[in-house]
Amino acid sequence: MAYCASAPGENFCKNHMEGFRFNGVTVLNDFISEEEETTLIKKIDESPWLPSQSGRNKQDFGVKVNFKKQRIAFKYFTGLPDYSRFLVQRLHQRMRVDGAKFEDFYPVELCNLEYLPERGAAITPHVDDTWLWGERIVLLNLSSATSMTFTLPASGPGVSEEWERYKVFAASQVPSPQVNLPPSIAVPLPRRSLLIMAGKARFTWLHAINREDILERRLSLTMRELSDEYLPPYPEIRDFAVCPKEKRTLWDGESFATSLTPNQQLGLRLIRTAATFSGVCIAVTSGEAALPKR
Repeated sequence: MAYCASAPGENFCKNHMEGFRFNGVTVLNDFISEEEETTLIKKIDESPWLPSQSGRNKQDFGVKVNFKKQRIAFKYFTGLPDYSRFLVQRLHQRMRVDGAKFEDFYPVELCNLEYLPERGAAITPHVDDTWLWGERIVLLNLSSATSMTFTLPASGPGVSEEWERYKVFAASQVPSPQVNLPPSIAVPLPRRSLLIMAGKARFTWLHAINREDILERRLSLTMRELSDEYLPPYPEIRDFAVCPKEKRTLWDGESFATSLTPNQQLGLRLIRTAATFSGVCIAVTSGEAALPKR
């Protein structure tokens, strides 16, 4: 199956048969212009790249996290880079067209990944962490087109409901020998498109980038927000919103800081630091051995 960018969300495309409703994926085509892409790639390449897993290279702007032990090392995080501010602004502008509702997005991590076909770069099927990272994952695709492949695992939160939905669809739309095979949905990501992943697509389905879908150099910029456990009350963080959904009111002198949990206090520190938009990547602040400049 393939996602149709002409009919995002709950909509259907009149040019295709009635398809499986794949909830939680939004693709914004032409999110930036060709000129903006050229400038952005130049700025990205000014920072050092570190080798990563599965043939990828990476640049991290965020805290170092041990997800297994649920520990956070803050000392290398200096904020998001200056070039990311306009991306956050445009995200809100595009998602709030005609008064559409879109909650303030407070990114506290930016991870840039470089995929090179000669290295067999890919990313295996996975679900992003849910302990620290929140509902929405935002990804900007640069330099070349690709596809993100979503698959349904055998078990996990919400899996049984998705399997039942798929079986109802497959009974009338999929050839009988394939009905019981795990469903796979390819979401095309054109060059300069932005993907927002939330809901079932974020928490239930696995997502991956396959080697065969990397034909040229590809860059992905992934921004993540905090989980509810780490997110402070809105009045505490509104001043750090790039495009706040609400204006200040007279009662705003009240502070919630004394009642914040330790995790919310850490979340507030993360949001404050990220919102400076003056950070450098961890490879610089930690002194890790970077790849040679090309």
